[in-house]
Amino acid sequence: MYPTLLAVHSILRWIVLSSIVFGIYTSAEGLISKRAYTSIDQITRGVTSGISHLQLLIGLLLYASVSPITRSFLENGAQGNDQLLFFGVWHAAAMIAAVVMITIGAAVAKRAATDQKKFRVTLIWFTVALLTILSAIPWFRPFLRAF
Repeated sequence: MYPTLLAVHSILRWIVLSSIVFGIYTSAEGLISKRAYTSIDQITRGVTSGISHLQLLIGLLLYASVSPITRSFLENGAQGNDQLLFFGVWHAAAMIAAVVMITIGAAVAKRAATDQKKFRVTLIWFTVALLTILSAIPWFRPFLRAF
């Protein structure tokens, strides 16, 4: 189960990153061009939020039950091991924070009064979430995992 969940988590990361980058791009373009907020923008916002939640759910499942790395951290602490500290604390905390940022941004944008406010809110919250995610991705691990 662990290898499969890890592979899905690894593949889904690229989909999450792509959707956030696409949401940032369309928001910046909409803000600059002063165009109307379309159904594509709404779908992008919703899909980005949805897949980031799915990614978080898989990550929490890995963290709490099946990952030998986090199991070791939870049982013994980091004990000077930087990878245990990274996955046990920083990766989990930053990714939860990033998904919260995406959720807040999507919810506030959905309720914003004008199209320009929707674009601005999405642009700001998704950008901060993307920077948080990029800081917490384990770049020292394989970019894609096999099933």
